[in-house]
Amino acid sequence: MCHFSDCCACFVIRLDMWLMAATDCLEYFPDQLIVITGEHLSQQCADEKQRMNMQKRLLFDTISKYYSQERDPLLTDRYFDIHMGIMELFEKDKGHQAFEASQLCLRLLEPNVRDELRRLLAFMAVAAEPEGYRLQKQYDNSSVVCRTFQKAIVHNKSMSKTKTDQLVLFLMENHTELFKTPVSLIETVTKQLQTLQQGRDPDTTAAFTFCQQLTVEQYEEQRELATMKQLQQLIQDLTQNTTLPVKEKKRLMKEFEKHHPVIFLKHLSSGF
Repeated sequence: MCHFSDCCACFVIRLDMWLMAATDCLEYFPDQLIVITGEHLSQQCADEKQRMNMQKRLLFDTISKYYSQERDPLLTDRYFDIHMGIMELFEKDKGHQAFEASQLCLRLLEPNVRDELRRLLAFMAVAAEPEGYRLQKQYDNSSVVCRTFQKAIVHNKSMSKTKTDQLVLFLMENHTELFKTPVSLIETVTKQLQTLQQGRDPDTTAAFTFCQQLTVEQYEEQRELATMKQLQQLIQDLTQNTTLPVKEKKRLMKEFEKHHPVIFLKHLSSGF
């Protein structure tokens, strides 16, 4: 891969943050496009401010044109359910959980895709600054940037435009922190490693549980109570059933007494 910094660093020596973020994006572009862009950036202009504005316009147009091509979004539909879950967390004012979920979701991406997304979001954040280079006269920079690169980041017809806008804006505004490993994950891994080093079973200190953990004794106790409750309900329903023929009801009652004598006696003693 041709590195943009090697091709035209001499033409943009005095890079500001805007230009640095833009040139960082070009690292994933085709070599030919990088060379052509470098040649255009080398054009001289007497006025320094005008020269930088021309460079910014050229770079923005180049980047936007590249990401406007038909291609899979960087956040693929494979994790669509996760994206929707993150937005639901925001709607429920669970910002901290949504933030950590976003960090974990980004860790699922392929390394090169994650890095490309990081570079693009960093450029978007700089280009969206209201006091920066004005991209369009009739719209603010943030609106232009989000609208231009939205489909390159996430594009799913099942997600409403409002939620898509919110997700892209959230990613752009928090890009510096979102690509860091969640503190909770680091703590969890550390604890699990310590558990292994101490020779203990890591499953006994599971970091993530999706139901209440029970001992074998607790499970057996709950199982017996639940079974008894269901059997009591069954004999009661059988006794109160008025649609069954008398002969059939007697037969079923005898079968119940044969297999569950204790519960049957309790039922009789309760005076049903």
